Amino acid sequence: MVVAYIFTTHGWLVIVHGIVLGGLFIAALAATFAALFSFRQDLLTGEGCVRRIRTLKLLGGASLVAGWAAVLLGTFVIDPYFHGGNDPPAHVLESFSGTIRWVTWAMPAKENLAWMSVLLTSAAVVALFSRPQLLLARGWARRLVLAFLGLALLFAGLAGLLGAGLAKVGPIV
Repeated sequence: MVVAYIFTTHGWLVIVHGIVLGGLFIAALAATFAALFSFRQDLLTGEGCVRRIRTLKLLGGASLVAGWAAVLLGTFVIDPYFHGGNDPPAHVLESFSGTIRWVTWAMPAKENLAWMSVLLTSAAVVALFSRPQLLLARGWARRLVLAFLGLALLFAGLAGLLGAGLAKVGPIV
């Protein structure tokens, strides 16, 4: 018995949004956090500092591009489909008492967490691009950017878990 999956255009957009862009965002964000965590003056030489700054900018830029692409695609393409149209998935989830919380609580929480994550990442990456040497010279600045990246990573992970839950519960009902 062969099982065939038929993906619509919207299905492919959801895959790109969640798996490709969301996965790339979380991976690049975690790598940026790890690279900045080890970015300490007592561990780096002059040449190592230059290479590490270049790496931080590349990773930070990748996380920023992937994060904004995922959030904007989700906000302006995925979400209108989820809530609008003739028979939107939100109506299906609302019609069962066991899944109504996915629409009333999980989806808004996922959207807000994703936006907070990408905004925190933007603030951190602006600091990485504007004055990376300040992060090395001032421990408080590095810790503040690490806190922003850590919160962004936490929020992105929670948004991803809620998104995966929505993707799993939707087809079941």
